[in-house]
Amino acid sequence: MININKFFLNKIILKIYQKIKFFLYKDKIIFNELQDISEYLSLSTVIIKKRALIKNTFYEDKLWNEKKRDTINDYRDYYSLNYHYLERQDYFNTNHINLLSEFRNLKKNANILDYGCGSASVVLKAKKKRKDLNIFLADIPEAITKNYAIWRFKKYKLNYIWIDIPENEKIKVDNKFDLIRCHDVFEHTFQPLNVINFFYNSLNKDGLITFDYIENKKVEKEVTEQSQKMRPEVLTFVKNNFKILYYLNNKFVVKKISE
Repeated sequence: MININKFFLNKIILKIYQKIKFFLYKDKIIFNELQDISEYLSLSTVIIKKRALIKNTFYEDKLWNEKKRDTINDYRDYYSLNYHYLERQDYFNTNHINLLSEFRNLKKNANILDYGCGSASVVLKAKKKRKDLNIFLADIPEAITKNYAIWRFKKYKLNYIWIDIPENEKIKVDNKFDLIRCHDVFEHTFQPLNVINFFYNSLNKDGLITFDYIENKKVEKEVTEQSQKMRPEVLTFVKNNFKILYYLNNKFVVKKISE
């Protein structure tokens, strides 16, 4: 499935550059990344960093096990109460490549959808540099990160459109998108086929999707059984309807095949 092309090579170079830069300026990068959440929670960046490094806390395990979680509402209830998501998301977003470096040819006034946006730090950075971009933030309305994402866009006086993801995981919008981000999301979905079909139908001609779809041999905690069961079908749909520009370690960048 690996397709060695100009985009692929550019992304590999960017990833190497990012790792070197992070190694050389780690403390500065982390400090800058955590400024917003530090202000929002009224906690020092030192405390935020210390907490962010803990992936699974005792509180999270206790919260998850309070009841049997089988339905989408059970999962959404967990996301509405898990405060640790706020503490760790911006730190882990340092792993993502700068959006404008990766997608250098985004047209003026391009529409960008961040589906399952969480703290939305990746698209926030892009919007800061390019005010012409139209940013659409989509996540479940119960997400504890929703208010934070909205707060920080308002803090920097940046325009955005918020979209709640409904229970069928297929949002309804009139807009067409030039780029859709969907990272750390698919393995948590209940109806991933609805999601990928929505992406296809909502993309402009030659529109792009950057996403990952982790394969978990053991279905546990927030990873849904439905996401793992439907993964082959979703990836077959991607293969049949998109040109794969990049694939490595379950991470994809694909381009819509012109209709």
